[in-house]
Order: sequence, then C-alpha cells, then structure tokens
Amino acid sequence: RKLIAVLGPTNSGKTYDAFKRLATAESGVYLGPLRLLALEAYTRLNDEFGVRASLVTGEERRMVEDSRVTASTIEMLDTNREVEVAVIDEIQMLSDPDRGWAWTQAVAGANASEVWLLGALSAEPAIKALAARLGLKLEIRHKERKHPLVIGEALSPHPGGALQKAKQDRKSTR
Repeated sequence: RKLIAVLGPTNSGKTYDAFKRLATAESGVYLGPLRLLALEAYTRLNDEFGVRASLVTGEERRMVEDSRVTASTIEMLDTNREVEVAVIDEIQMLSDPDRGWAWTQAVAGANASEVWLLGALSAEPAIKALAARLGLKLEIRHKERKHPLVIGEALSPHPGGALQKAKQDRKSTR
C-alpha cells in the first residue's frame, strides 16, 4: 500500500487530480465527510469524468449497475471491498476530536493499493505521523491555489440586497 497526500488550499485542484486518477482505476472509492460531498463526487464522476459510480451514505444508496467506483461518506467505508484506489477527502479531519477516528480508520483500513489523502496543508504532520506508525510509504504533493481569492466590498449590507445585486450582475454578464 502507498499513501499519496495531495495538500493545498481550496481551489488548488486536489479533488480534480483525484477524480482523474479514479477515472483510470479499475476500481475505487471516494470518501468524504458529508453526504453533499459524496453526492457531488458521485455526480461529477458520472457526468464529468464518465465513470460509472454508485453513491452510499447513511441516508441514501444509489447503486449504478456495473459501477467500479463508490462515492460515500467516510463512515460507510467497506474495509472488506478491495479496490485499486481510495480517495479520502478532508484528511485534516484526522485531528478532529469527535470524528477523527473515522479518518484514522479509513487510512488504516482502506483495502486499496493507493490511498489518496486530500486536504489542507496543516494536515501534513498528522499524515506523516500516521504513515510512520502504519509503516506505509508516503508521497506528498503540494498544490497551489489556481485563482486568487477576491476580497472586496460586500454586494450589499443586507442579504436580500446582496441577492438582487448578484442577479443583476449575472444578467449583465450574459
């Protein structure tokens, strides 16, 4: 088994890189902290990457015939299913006092030859410590933000005004 940590800020292409790898894998699993992230992975893998993927969360199961990838919430990992690639998103959650056990269990128990760990740069020390403890090879890839964050004035001091302004801006760009 090999761990591949892809670390960087939001909008740096970590998930895109992992989805590209899942698209070429014989089998795989995407594990995220929230149902909405699992659903986004399921949708993107099927629609954008052309991967037949299923969805398994604590609330929902969408089983796609002949799927080779499953997108699920972290707690739904099937450690008995052997896959080529496991992608574990939001790996900085290793340090979370309430749910960190699930990330530790996923890293230790994912039955995959490649385990991709996606998350914030701040997770690097915890990942290194866990890899050393498990005796696993670790490759670390650092990513940089693709586009700068835009910091400026608010659209409006009131939520309703902000929505109106956003709608106006959208119409003017068409």
